[in-house]
Amino acid sequence: MEDYRMNLQTATAAHRRARRALIVWGLWLRAALVGVAALIAGPMLAFTGDIRPLSALALVIGGGLLAALSWSRLRTHLDGADAPDADAARARPRAGDRVGRAGPALGGTAVASYE
Repeated sequence: MEDYRMNLQTATAAHRRARRALIVWGLWLRAALVGVAALIAGPMLAFTGDIRPLSALALVIGGGLLAALSWSRLRTHLDGADAPDADAARARPRAGDRVGRAGPALGGTAVASYE
């Protein structure tokens, strides 16, 4: 029978990866918000006459590009976060296995399904 419990090193590595993923996600989200703010501020400043129309156009294009790039990187990062890593794939029961009430992470047993 396989032991589904994670050892301390695996848990620490998973914690580090999760912390890094959260920081990267937050940075891309902030960059996207800055881009959206620039995208909105460009026309507002142009209509009030605070900046020249060409500068407003550059602000809109730059903000739009920053928002689109950041959003696509954020989306890629989130899609990659759903992919199981090697440790999680090893700890996960197979498709034909049923897990006991406590679950494999809490010391439950995996029972083979003969259906």
